[in-house]
Amino acid sequence: MRRIFKDWINGGSFNSIAKALNEEGIASPRDKTMHKRKSGWAGSSIRAMLLNEKYAGVWTFNERRWIKVPGTNRRIPQRKDPSEVIRVPREDLRIIDQPLWDAVQARLGATKDKYTLNEDGTPKGRSRGGTMSRYLLSGLLFCGACDTPMIIGGGSGPSHRYY
Repeated sequence: MRRIFKDWINGGSFNSIAKALNEEGIASPRDKTMHKRKSGWAGSSIRAMLLNEKYAGVWTFNERRWIKVPGTNRRIPQRKDPSEVIRVPREDLRIIDQPLWDAVQARLGATKDKYTLNEDGTPKGRSRGGTMSRYLLSGLLFCGACDTPMIIGGGSGPSHRYY
């Protein structure tokens, strides 16, 4: 367990960590169960472990309610209000120490921000073209007549440029 967290902090990706575990023959969480659809480690398993607060000694109860879909035999989960959720710290069950947990969560947050889209469909912190811009308003200003992005133009120095 700790190795997975350390590998992530050292720059590993979900898939590269899963691949290394599979190559070393380390049993995955579902190897001894009836869920044999895909054997071995997967990137999604690594991600789920890194997000699971139980490794940091926090147990959560009453997170969701199950709503029956009318006319079917299915139920769907619905998140409850955060005030109803019960969080119990269990230091005796902690596997990952707090500094490592915090570092992992920080990297996960940075990764999420990198790939999460703004309301206009652009990656967070990037202009509409998808590349980082060194100009403050790039990707934010649009022509009022034709709705195209305004770009920087002009001379050779910063004081000679214009939108």
